[in-house]
Amino acid sequence: NLIFAMFTALLVLMWVATVCDWAFNLGWGWDRQIIWLAPPMLLFGVFVRFCCMAIFNFFGGNSNGS
Repeated sequence: NLIFAMFTALLVLMWVATVCDWAFNLGWGWDRQIIWLAPPMLLFGVFVRFCCMAIFNFFGGNSNGS
């Protein structure tokens, strides 16, 4: 959960900085592709987290404790 939160926070920070740089012409030099790439990256991260949690719950629920 912590790593996913850090990944999400980094993507949001990069997205906000890029949008501010693009909208206000601040000259920070952020690559504008992150505006379009961050949402699919976040969706893929959510998908991977969901799959991992489903696998962990399946194997955790099927273990007999030994």
